[in-house]
Amino acid sequence: MFNKKIITGVMAFAVATTTYSCAFAYTPIGEYYHIPADRMETDNFWDVEVKSNYLQEDKFLEDKIQAPLIKFNPQKLKKAYSKYEDGLKGVYINSVGDTMDSNVSGSNYGGGYISLTQGSLLVNSGSAYKSCNGTTTPKDYNIYALSAIASDYAHECGHWYYDDALSKRDWGQTAEQTAKDSFALEARADAFGIRLLENVPQFSVGGDLISVYRMAQYDGWDTRKENHPTNNSRWNATYNYIREMSKNRVGYENDNDTYNNADSSTFYVRLKNEDKYWEIKVPDQYEVANFANANYKRILYNSADRAKYVMGQVAWAIKNNCWDKNHIAIYKAQEIFNDMPETPFIVYAICVEKNKNEQKIIDWVVTSNEEENSVDFYTESQNQQVNEYISALFDSLDS
Repeated sequence: MFNKKIITGVMAFAVATTTYSCAFAYTPIGEYYHIPADRMETDNFWDVEVKSNYLQEDKFLEDKIQAPLIKFNPQKLKKAYSKYEDGLKGVYINSVGDTMDSNVSGSNYGGGYISLTQGSLLVNSGSAYKSCNGTTTPKDYNIYALSAIASDYAHECGHWYYDDALSKRDWGQTAEQTAKDSFALEARADAFGIRLLENVPQFSVGGDLISVYRMAQYDGWDTRKENHPTNNSRWNATYNYIREMSKNRVGYENDNDTYNNADSSTFYVRLKNEDKYWEIKVPDQYEVANFANANYKRILYNSADRAKYVMGQVAWAIKNNCWDKNHIAIYKAQEIFNDMPETPFIVYAICVEKNKNEQKIIDWVVTSNEEENSVDFYTESQNQQVNEYISALFDSLDS
């Protein structure tokens, strides 16, 4: 049976029992530098933005997006606990947008206050573009949606870090005088943001590819809005960073084919010091909660966007010299995700652990129940797809 093959494969890597909770053209000269906001800037948020836009503070975004970004990026991000303290404050939802509209993903108001739009949350939370069922609070095990949402928030963190939210010269902020200046600030925020994602176990740099692709599905690849880089430019910058992370070992078959790559469920991993490539075909990820019938499962995240997530995580593992059998750890998924339901099926989380402080969740996979006459989670064809996916992923490990 399929499930026995998978179990045999993962057990060979020794199931562990412990848990753990840009390449853009523009980069700042020298080291990262943070510019704190002043009282005028902080007061502006309350007096202008909250009162006029009726933003709603969101505990989910604070706990599931902001908190892990701060925890795993302590040298760049920090939390503020009072109005005028320097640091990131509440995370807000702006009611702009719907399941098709992520044209505006978020805003930085200065003083550590950031909002994401309802549209961006709905678009990134759905299994595919236009498919969201209305929730803006993905489960912990929906690492794909959370990574896409985190990429939008991390971008705004870049604007906070450099204090270029409102660009008022008399407030000590970076003054945008031309479209070129504005473009540079946006590109810098993107580059800063994807590096924040890189350090969080459950977030993937590939989440930025998901977010950009879903924006491109709304307003195209080459539209330039409000002096931002085009979606095509943003995609290529993040993709090139993933290539750089992986030492050019991870990528699509044709690096320059943005439009087809964005919808591809297949990426490639080149073996270390060899010309041989492993083809990784990533299947759809299915929802495990309330499962009743293998033929009527709900897709949690589509295969192409799931592939973007996994590709970014594998690239991180290669960058950190731990894409090998000695650094792979297999956990019961319930040990990794607080809200992973107990099911009659076995759910494994595949992780890479550089050390006790640096880990990445590569992906998670469901196997069928070992008991005879039990209902399989997958259909026969889905069994084969998942089996080939996991086999290829393990085969691409360095010896």
